[in-house]
Amino acid sequence: MKMSKIIYAPALISALALSSLAHAQAGTATTPTPIAATPTDTTAASPATKVNDREILQILMTANEGKIDQAKQAKKISKSKPVKDFADMMILEHKQVQKDLKSWASKTKIKVGPSKLNDDLKNTAKASIEKLKRVSGKEFDRDYSANQVAMHQGLLDQLDSTLIPNAQDQELKDILAKVRTSVAAHLEKAKNLQTTIGAAAG
Repeated sequence: MKMSKIIYAPALISALALSSLAHAQAGTATTPTPIAATPTDTTAASPATKVNDREILQILMTANEGKIDQAKQAKKISKSKPVKDFADMMILEHKQVQKDLKSWASKTKIKVGPSKLNDDLKNTAKASIEKLKRVSGKEFDRDYSANQVAMHQGLLDQLDSTLIPNAQDQELKDILAKVRTSVAAHLEKAKNLQTTIGAAAG
């Protein structure tokens, strides 16, 4: 599948939901605990963690898919305009990242590779979606916004500690650099969303 150049004006990717969700912003007593932790939530990846380009590709694809799935859930359940607007951004930008990754994979003829990090990410993303399906209204908005803060912080940590340092292909390195910029931007927007939701609840 062909793709355009990556314009990850925020995300990457749960999908790649990755790393420790322990950073979820705590705000007030009504601020929920993140729905699910990314792989490094419970086992923070150290600089010694080794992954190859095939594994990095799969991790990023999984992270993107996780964030897109949660955003679709937010659009379906939430009645909050800020939440829906954030979800629209997640879907648009993460889909663009998916296209760029598939384009690179097609050009280099590289196949995705399995890894424990990817398995953990997939499992936590699935658990996250299942929990979101069980809440609604303001509770959903609080859980979704808190989870987005945690997931983007986790992915940012994972990019810095594991994915970027281990990437070998130069184009993949360039994609990861852009993804990191996007993830950092999304993290700030997720924090702002969480603050907005908290203020509305108060």
